[in-house]
Amino acid sequence: MQGRGLLVTAGARTMALPEVPTLAEAAECVPALGLEPADDSPEVPGALIRADTACWAEVMRRAHIQSG
Repeated sequence: MQGRGLLVTAGARTMALPEVPTLAEAAECVPALGLEPADDSPEVPGALIRADTACWAEVMRRAHIQSG
C-alpha cells in the first residue's frame, strides 16, 4: 500500500519529500480538502501522537505484529 503526502508543515520543502508542498504553498487547497489549520499549543499534537502511538501499539500487540 502506498500513500501520498498532502503537505509538510515545515517552512520549506524537505529533502526527504521534495515533491510534497509546504502548508504555505498548499494553503489554497487545504480548505478544499476539508481541513482547517489548528491554532493549538505544541502540547496538543504531542498528546495526540502519544495517544495514537499507544492505540496502534495495542493493535500491533493483539495482531502479533513486531516492528523493525
